[in-house]
Amino acid sequence: MSQISDRISRFFRDDSGVSAVEFGLIAPFLFILLMGSVEFGVFMNQRMKMENLARSVSEYIRMGGAVEDAMDDVIIASNLFGSDTSLSTTMTVTTEEVCECDNATPVECDDVCPAGEYKRHYLDVTLEKNYTPIVNYFGYLDNIPVTGHTSLQTE
Repeated sequence: MSQISDRISRFFRDDSGVSAVEFGLIAPFLFILLMGSVEFGVFMNQRMKMENLARSVSEYIRMGGAVEDAMDDVIIASNLFGSDTSLSTTMTVTTEEVCECDNATPVECDDVCPAGEYKRHYLDVTLEKNYTPIVNYFGYLDNIPVTGHTSLQTE
C-alpha cells in the first residue's frame, strides 16, 4: 500500500510538464491576439490606400479629368491594390460639388452668400470598397466597408 501512496505523492509533487501545459492553455489566446493585430494592420493599410486614392481622384478631376475616367486613369493605374481587375465593380466613386460661405454655412452653389462673405467651392470625393477579412470570424465580420474621403477647395 505504501508503494501506491508513494507514487501518488510523487505524481502531485512532480512539476516537470507544467510549463508545457500552461503554454498549451495560453497559446490559443495569443494566436487570436496576433491574428487580430495583423487583421487590424491590413485593414488600416487598406484605409490609408483609400484616403490616398480619394486625394488622387480629386486632384485628377480638378486638373480636368472626367469622373467616368477616374477608375481607369487613377485608381487602377495606381496599382495600389495589385492586379485586382474587379475594382471597377467592387469600388464606388462618388463626387459632389459643395459650397459654403465664410462662417461654414452650407449654401447651394448657385446661391449668393450674404454681403461681404466669400463663397468657397469644394469638390468632395468619396471612395468605398468592402474589405474582406483574412480569417473568417464565423460571420461576425464578413464585409467591412472601407471608405476614403477628401474635400478639395476649387475656388
